[in-house]
Amino acid sequence: DRELLVAGVGGVPSNAQSVVINITSVTPTKIGYVTAYPNGESRPNASNVNVNPGLTRSNLAVVKVGANGKIRLGVFESDMDLIVDVFGYYGGTGGGLTTAITPVRVVDSRDGTGTPAGRFGPCETRSVKVAGVAGIPTGITAIILNVTAAETDNGGYLTVWPAGFAKPPSSNLNWDPFRNTPNMVIVGV
Repeated sequence: DRELLVAGVGGVPSNAQSVVINITSVTPTKIGYVTAYPNGESRPNASNVNVNPGLTRSNLAVVKVGANGKIRLGVFESDMDLIVDVFGYYGGTGGGLTTAITPVRVVDSRDGTGTPAGRFGPCETRSVKVAGVAGIPTGITAIILNVTAAETDNGGYLTVWPAGFAKPPSSNLNWDPFRNTPNMVIVGV
C-alpha cells in the first residue's frame, strides 16, 4: 500500500471529506486489483479496479479522505503502474447538492443522438450539450455520466472535460480492442 495526499492538493480543500478520483492501471503483469481507501483505516475487502495482464483499465471512485488528508492505494496480485487523477471532492468549502435522476441517454454516436452519427476518430474532439437536454436542468454546474466505448477496433482512451476549458492531461476511460468498456464520469458543465 502507498499513501497519497489529496487534501489541500490540486484544488481540493484541506477540509474535504472525500475525493472523486479516476484510477488507471497501466501495464499490469498478472490478473489483479487495486483498492483505494482512507488512510488510517482498515483496508476493505473490495476492489476499485480489476486488471488483466498488459491491459490498461480505469475506474472512477469516491474515496473518504483519511488521516493527515490522505488516502491509500493498495495493489494486489500484480505489479503495475498507477495513474490517479482527482476530479472533485465532497465536503469542505464550495460544492453543491447532487440530484439523482432516472438515467437518460444524451449522446450516442452510433445513431446520432446528441452528436453527429459516426464513430469518433483518433484525436477527434466533439462538444456535446447536456444541460437542458432530455429533462436535465439548464442551471447545472456538473453532471454524472456513464460513458461507454462501444464497438472498438483498437485500444484507446477518452477524456471528458467542460467545453471552453483546456483539455486536461488525464483520461476518464481506457479500453482494449473489441471490448465495450464503460466508466462513470463526473464533469463540470
